[in-house]
Amino acid sequence: MKQIERMLHLAQELAVLGIAYETAREKLKILVAEGVPYTSEEMLSTLDECKTLQEQWFLKEQEYLLLRKQSRRS
Repeated sequence: MKQIERMLHLAQELAVLGIAYETAREKLKILVAEGVPYTSEEMLSTLDECKTLQEQWFLKEQEYLLLRKQSRRS
């Protein structure tokens, strides 16, 4: 049962990370459309935020997929 609870928790975290990532991506699009220089602090900060969220998503997704695979074996 703990495995299912962990999977549900990971699914919630993935949903939140997905929304945060899409928000950061949208901010990047706006900055580009506004002509903000790629080397500006705001652009670099937003890009870093996107990368961090993407890395977090990947790690959570890998854990979720591993748990799902294990639960199918049980």
